[in-house]
Amino acid sequence: MRNKRWILLYAAALLVAVGFAVMSVDRDNDIFDTEKHTKYTLYVGLNDGNSGVQTHSTEEAKRIMMDIIGKHTGGAIIYEADGFWREDGKNFTEHTLVCVFVDPEQEAVKNIMNDAIKALKQRSILLEVEEVRNVFYSN
Repeated sequence: MRNKRWILLYAAALLVAVGFAVMSVDRDNDIFDTEKHTKYTLYVGLNDGNSGVQTHSTEEAKRIMMDIIGKHTGGAIIYEADGFWREDGKNFTEHTLVCVFVDPEQEAVKNIMNDAIKALKQRSILLEVEEVRNVFYSN
């Protein structure tokens, strides 16, 4: 049992070392000099949470989101998408605004979601968080 524990510890240490080596190699080959950042993506459906019907035009909803985002952060990228799902054997579709932020304060993201849920009468908003590498490139 004791040997098994040491083998597992050794394997874990080896995996950590290999991981750092791979990260170092990736960074050495990074011709764009990118840095690690946290990207938050909100998927805000436009159907009313109660009626299931879109009550704001897409342009109006986009303006509402821009006002909300401007109140809490320095800005975002907003684009349109169409979502769909099946529930109880029925197909549903929903026009959706996708809002992307890089390195905002977490409290700001929470406030944006709370305000958007109220303003656009949503039941929920999908939040996606991922670690990314990026840089503002100019030549």
